[in-house]
Amino acid sequence: MKLYGTTLEWLVTEKGFTEVEEYFAFIHPENEADSLPPDQELRHFLEGLPCGCSVLTNAPLVHADRIIRKLEFEGVFKQIITIESHGLRGKPHASAYYRALDALGLKPEEALFVDDIPRYVNGYIDIGGKGILIDEDDLHQNYPHEKIRSLCELTRFLD
Repeated sequence: MKLYGTTLEWLVTEKGFTEVEEYFAFIHPENEADSLPPDQELRHFLEGLPCGCSVLTNAPLVHADRIIRKLEFEGVFKQIITIESHGLRGKPHASAYYRALDALGLKPEEALFVDDIPRYVNGYIDIGGKGILIDEDDLHQNYPHEKIRSLCELTRFLD
């Protein structure tokens, strides 16, 4: 799996899998977000940051939109960059980060990347960017780079 950012990428590349939409529907069912409550506190925090926020996800747009609607985050993000935007080649591939940066008109050192998966953060750091792991439950105690437990800690990394 280390050659691939996602199981889907492996299936398509190694097994000739072509039922991508069915795969997405199975992995991200319509009712997946049903238990998520709106989060106005997080929405206000994100809106109050001194920079714009965007989403880079290995999920399809339909899933990202569903989660954003459920959390009531419509209009919070400048861009929503999905796995479809980069030919199903997701994080941690450098090309996924560069496509997102190109869409935002930024260089790696001009954006702060936050994720809860260490290899995704490391992928961004590897291209010369600043990456921060969000580790709410302190599962990655030996993580060698910047780490936060709460998004509220982000402000100390922003100029």
